[in-house]
Amino acid sequence: MSNSSTTPIALAIVAAAALIAGAVVLTSSKHQEKSLPDPYKDLKEAVANQLFDPGSAIFKHIEKKVLGYCGEVNAKNKFGGYVGFKRFYIFKTTDGKWEITYFPDLIKIECG
Repeated sequence: MSNSSTTPIALAIVAAAALIAGAVVLTSSKHQEKSLPDPYKDLKEAVANQLFDPGSAIFKHIEKKVLGYCGEVNAKNKFGGYVGFKRFYIFKTTDGKWEITYFPDLIKIECG
């Protein structure tokens, strides 16, 4: 065999190995991202459990404040449509239970 016929095969093998290695790295990094703990998991669960469809809850802008947390939540209603983001304020009471309010005046004071 001549050198010129083995070069394309060798290049193809090297390219395939590089693609496989890249796929392994990407898969590993995605798995690591999913396994990171969510620091807001408990409060999200408390808010979601008050909604019609807890599994549909989407959160954004969660922010730690002096006594609690501010954020926004969107979820599906009984017709299956998202209702739009609503601001909330949540804090833990002295007995460790989450207290949630959607009252605009209190949210304005606590969250700005």
